[in-house]
Amino acid sequence: MGGVLSSVDPEKVQAQPGFWVAPLLTLTTFASMLNAMALGPFLPVIAVDLDVSVALLGQIPALTMFLAAFLGFIVGPIADQFGHRRALLIGLGIAVVSSIGIGLAPGYTLLLIAALIGAGSRAIAIPIAVVIAGTLYQGDQQRRAISWVAAGMTGAAIVGIPMMTTIAELYSWRIAFLALGSLSAVLLLVLLRSIDVDPLREDAHISFRGIIEAYRPLVLHRPTAALVGSTLVGHAGIWMMATYVGAFYSARFGYSIQQIGWVYMILGTMLLTGSLLVGGRLGALPLRPLLVVNRILIGLMIAGLFMVPVTAIAGIGLIAVLGISIGTVGASTMVLLTKESPAGRATTMTINVSAMSLGVGLGSALGGLFLAVAGFWLLGLFALLLSCISAGLIWWHREEGAGALPGHAQEVPV
Repeated sequence: MGGVLSSVDPEKVQAQPGFWVAPLLTLTTFASMLNAMALGPFLPVIAVDLDVSVALLGQIPALTMFLAAFLGFIVGPIADQFGHRRALLIGLGIAVVSSIGIGLAPGYTLLLIAALIGAGSRAIAIPIAVVIAGTLYQGDQQRRAISWVAAGMTGAAIVGIPMMTTIAELYSWRIAFLALGSLSAVLLLVLLRSIDVDPLREDAHISFRGIIEAYRPLVLHRPTAALVGSTLVGHAGIWMMATYVGAFYSARFGYSIQQIGWVYMILGTMLLTGSLLVGGRLGALPLRPLLVVNRILIGLMIAGLFMVPVTAIAGIGLIAVLGISIGTVGASTMVLLTKESPAGRATTMTINVSAMSLGVGLGSALGGLFLAVAGFWLLGLFALLLSCISAGLIWWHREEGAGALPGHAQEVPV
């Protein structure tokens, strides 16, 4: 497979994007992430409606995450060839089909199929929205745009989940998913009219060798590979906490479901705050030291929550600091990858989102194992260990410096 793959059109980079581009990209990550995570709160009521067990339904989100991770390896190089904007529209279109399919599913099998289809949206739309933000904007505007797009993912938990649960309470869970599908469809129509589709490359084609070769520059560039590895390891530690913090507050402090919901609301709000801070003065600091400090801080906060006999209020304080650090880490990693990776931007961002998805699945599984074996203290210990490993990967592989220069096309042999 010959030729050179350019992930950025220099002429388009020079053009000043309209004020509406960043909000549209933020809404895209919001809708795609909401499609990926919305099934969880409805598992009990769906189980009753479809006459299946909650345990069986609970396998669907995990399967979706692992499938999204697998798809991410494939779609990144393909998007770099066939166009980022085209990939964004396809990814959002998949979210429309998935949300409506879940809302209309008459039984478990079709519900599973619709949810698995949605894995494509997480694998495509979320990273490609970041890619387009990093391509159309430069300098401080690029950092702000990426932080807002990252905030769209957090907003799905803070605004989207309560919005859907409210609709479900008033009507039904099916109406909630149909409403999400309708919202995504409207957004898709707006994007079709607002963002030009990339011209199709005459030499664009798909091959297994081409997909593998697209990752060669990334693997050989140690700072970029270390950032992706840090995402995988760090997210495993984070999701040991995120998956079981509700169970922790229920077991130790007797919190009700409503009270646990407020705990997650605080965590999500602080996540959003951390993402937006990267778009401001905090993001003007050297990003690698900022990442290292916050990765270690995440581990310390989780360990303090699960290993130290804190009060409920003190624990919420730890969760608030934890949320800011997690939001800061997510947005900072995206900015660094956009600036430094020598691989195609879609290839880079999709592999990073795949690492997130794998981290979510591994963290949830390992956390459950540790909880069953020894309790929350072991979970906190391993979360601290993984956070320190994540910080070490970033710091020890920093010496090679940046890869691509801002505003220049990145050439990736494929």
